[in-house]
Amino acid sequence: MDVPVLHRLALNESPYPPLPSVRKAMRRVVAQANRYPPFHADHLTERIAEWCEVAPDCVAVGSGSVGVALQLLQAVVRRGDTVA
Repeated sequence: MDVPVLHRLALNESPYPPLPSVRKAMRRVVAQANRYPPFHADHLTERIAEWCEVAPDCVAVGSGSVGVALQLLQAVVRRGDTVA
């Protein structure tokens, strides 16, 4: 009996498996899975900035859009401000 697959699109889940290139990259780094990644994503930030042709300090990376939005709000909203 086949079990239906639930795709939670609100969580940005994809109904498709990872691309072959992604699976290859995952196999390449699985031996390092016992280590934390770099604390700051400097290399990623620099690569995105280069691709977008902007300065690295114009790029924000985080663990999903909610994390980046929270960082933005914490940077600009002060106690007593109204946000709509």
